[in-house]
Amino acid sequence: MSEPGLTAIRSEVASVSEEPRGKDILIVVRNQPEYTRQCIESIQRHTRNFKFFIWDNGSSDETISYLRTLPDDATLVRSAANEGFIKPNNRLAEMGEAPYIILINTDAVVYEGWDGLLTGWLENHPNTAQVGFQGGVLDHTGKGVGLEFGGSIDYVCGWCSCIPRKTYDEFGLFDEEHLEFAYCEDSDFSMRLREAGRDIYALHLQLAYHFQNKTVLEVMREQEIRHFIARNHEYLRKRWGKFLPSVENQ
Repeated sequence: MSEPGLTAIRSEVASVSEEPRGKDILIVVRNQPEYTRQCIESIQRHTRNFKFFIWDNGSSDETISYLRTLPDDATLVRSAANEGFIKPNNRLAEMGEAPYIILINTDAVVYEGWDGLLTGWLENHPNTAQVGFQGGVLDHTGKGVGLEFGGSIDYVCGWCSCIPRKTYDEFGLFDEEHLEFAYCEDSDFSMRLREAGRDIYALHLQLAYHFQNKTVLEVMREQEIRHFIARNHEYLRKRWGKFLPSVENQ
């Protein structure tokens, strides 16, 4: 917590209206009932003025029973098969209309003030098109090789990120034409924003915690997805090669 600028971050967020702006919170679910429950309950406990948009990727355990207990205003979509991360989030984003869209993984929990920190940063930095709690650094192949914070990052990590609705209206969300199932969609999205001259930012104040890859490890035990990962990485390398570091600088 010794990073420079934390006082400025707190003061800027505090200057935002006490009544939080509306948020559409998108969650893609695949089994993992314990993580799903604690993620959703932490959001319910620490968030105001929001609506859930949840996609269940054919869960086969008690997860779906839990999801059916959510309030009536939560939008729940269920697919028979596991559709991955890219397509479900795109479909959920189309359904909402709040001024902010937040994507969060089920293997994450949030703490008091998390949403105001995200939306507050965006309101006070009009050129920032995306903000989150963790940033990533890419190598020359387009693979993530490190984590960073602040504005000097390659992408905002997809486990928790927030964009204004106007960013979505201009850029859409994930690229279904060139990317399949999951992986690289978060880095590709951030790179598109950066190419257009927009800023992205990873906040130093950690008001969300990620348990790291709980869902994807289960998916990899259930089905073969390495070909999706390899194909998506190859597209990222070709599409964004001019922005990636050279081999000599690795």
